[in-house]
Amino acid sequence: MGVTMKSVRDCPEDAYKKFHSSVNRIPIPRSFIDEELSKHADLSDLSDFFKDSSPSTRDHLGTRTVSGSVEVTITLRSPVVTGIQTASGKSGHVGVEVLRDENGNPIVSPSTIKGMLSHAYEQVTASRFRVFGNHEQQLTYRVDPAAATRLVPVRITRLNNGKYQAHKLFLARLYTYYYTTKVLDQDKGTEFIDSIKPNRKNQRELKKMKHGQEVEFAYERTSKQDEYCVTHIRDNDQWISLQDAHGEIAGALSSEEIVAKGYLYMTTRNEDLESETQELFKGTKGDYGKKTKGAPGKISEYIFFASEGETLKTLQINEEQIRRFQLIVDSYAYDSTEEQNGSVGRNRFSRDISKVPERTEGGEFDFLSREAFFAFAEISGNNIVGLYPTQVGRRTYRNSPCELAQKGRVSPPQCRVEASAADRLLGFTTPSDSLQGRLTIDRISLPKSAVSTPTEEKVLKPLLSPKPSSARRFLTGDNDFSTRDYISKAPRDAYFGDKHLLGSVIYPFKRTLHNEICFPSGAVDTHAFIEDASSKVTLHVKNWIKAGSEMKFTLRFENLSRLEFATLRWLLNSTNLYDETEGNGNGFLRLGIGKPLGLGIVQVDADEESWRLYVPEVNLNDLYQELAGCLGYVDDEELSMFYYADDEDKPMPDSASRSGKGIVPSEDWDFTEDERKAFLSLPNVRAFRRAVTGYGKKATVRYMYLCENRTNNQTDSKSGKPKPGRGLAPRLLSLDEGWDSPLEFKDN
Repeated sequence: MGVTMKSVRDCPEDAYKKFHSSVNRIPIPRSFIDEELSKHADLSDLSDFFKDSSPSTRDHLGTRTVSGSVEVTITLRSPVVTGIQTASGKSGHVGVEVLRDENGNPIVSPSTIKGMLSHAYEQVTASRFRVFGNHEQQLTYRVDPAAATRLVPVRITRLNNGKYQAHKLFLARLYTYYYTTKVLDQDKGTEFIDSIKPNRKNQRELKKMKHGQEVEFAYERTSKQDEYCVTHIRDNDQWISLQDAHGEIAGALSSEEIVAKGYLYMTTRNEDLESETQELFKGTKGDYGKKTKGAPGKISEYIFFASEGETLKTLQINEEQIRRFQLIVDSYAYDSTEEQNGSVGRNRFSRDISKVPERTEGGEFDFLSREAFFAFAEISGNNIVGLYPTQVGRRTYRNSPCELAQKGRVSPPQCRVEASAADRLLGFTTPSDSLQGRLTIDRISLPKSAVSTPTEEKVLKPLLSPKPSSARRFLTGDNDFSTRDYISKAPRDAYFGDKHLLGSVIYPFKRTLHNEICFPSGAVDTHAFIEDASSKVTLHVKNWIKAGSEMKFTLRFENLSRLEFATLRWLLNSTNLYDETEGNGNGFLRLGIGKPLGLGIVQVDADEESWRLYVPEVNLNDLYQELAGCLGYVDDEELSMFYYADDEDKPMPDSASRSGKGIVPSEDWDFTEDERKAFLSLPNVRAFRRAVTGYGKKATVRYMYLCENRTNNQTDSKSGKPKPGRGLAPRLLSLDEGWDSPLEFKDN
């Protein structure tokens, strides 16, 4: 669920205090694992396990494989919100409640439990993403003001051969506000603007004009290089005085001013231009120099022009820059929330794109079909290396998420030989093939008393859709996962770069939270700082599965290799998951809705006395031949590779009754000592264990608030790098040191 907040108070009370991010990422270091494990001859089986390979088919049980079942218990350590989501009432808010059968027994979908186990298995095996949307295009981000100083105005012309040609132009500003008061800062000895007001004459003239319109005007130089101020503009046969470079109303046209023709480049919203009463660039007074409340966000429009008598400089531009420009225009013009609602056609536009062309049949805006258009360009020599519709606006990252996924070999498999460990166990679908998984969830049981009976609904804090363009929650480095964090302190234009990989999302929690029986107060929207929240982001919880409840199910598996079985069994023992650096305890997986809010903390353990295991070459062949049993049922047969659950040192006799006894695997079906040590040392496994162990320090675990996010994005006006104490990113969980250090805004 995603939406933009319409009304948000400045900040909640606990803003800017130390906290841990409730959303983090697990590295997927596939190349790193290949390189590290290949160094050790005794780890060849483990190395092969992590590599892509074609899975065995399901038409037979392979040799040296194991099949069977085990009983598993899920103990809820915090409330679990799950069930069907429906829109209810005139308010249109979304409600969720636990499903029940005709007898009132609660129902939990097997896919919900399987998804929990699958996600954990994917992360500890550094597997490919099993679900990955259409992310072939580069994402865009809002650039910092420092980047504007590098841009020049250009005119792009489409040639007969379909290619493009660019010419460098000059920029004249048409100011629509003037300065009413200028004050000298006695301490710094500098002048700043204390008050500005709209130049209504300028605004009236501006509203008559259209983006791309050719105009005749007079200009004078400003203090900035290659920048000029529009002092007069011709309206039919009359010259209209506007504003000089000093912020004063211009006088009569003088001989010192240069007359030229140019093209108006409008970045004001159409609705503001068409309104008779709406002032441009809202805000009528305030300290603009200090950007106090009431000051407008911008004070001018542009005219692109060629200086008379000067030869236009031709710049080289390739089709990739044109394509990226199209992406940026689309990101302004297209409203993704309307796409989710099934709306087609023209959506609301950003203020930065005044004239957006009509949509094509393919859904894109046909912005580039015109013979010529204008833009701002970043140049290197005579080459355009970036093309943008505004000076301070949106840019594209270097690589798309799809390109990073392909680089890290984490995109879903396209053929059988690309199947990763999770694909081979859990199944996959490729353009040419598919394979069913080998895990089945069966016989889920949950008592009626486990479901809450609240007197009123719980309204969760907004669960906003992840925004990959923010980058900091999703990226890791490409070769170092223990000593460096490649994201924190990096400038925005460096994200999705060649040294980045995609991580897998995970939701750490505060360790003390799992002892709370009540619905966590931190998950409930008390409207302490969010007002008028849209129904699209508020979820009304009608009931939930109570903390302390136990859910049981049978896990069946077929045709598992030794390391597949060993990994699965390792995951089904919560004591294995606990980070040993934190002492002894249990690691917790996550189930249901509201994971970033502290909901769905669960302990998952297999009953060690309930294993039922069958090995084809030991027992199943004979069973089928003698019609004495089949997979899932064995009666008094030789099971020499196994031993009794109640006596691990005593091998199974040649012939024994198993009545009431579980059968657990021998050491032949576990990690070797070296394999276990190597497995636990992998960056992804280390990060996973820390996430499911949780944070033990006093700092809270939560989202970054919107006010904090604005502060966090502050950059140096010259370098574009985050200001001191800004650019915070969730700590990389695989770091040797500092992974559990809370985030803190300094010098706020």
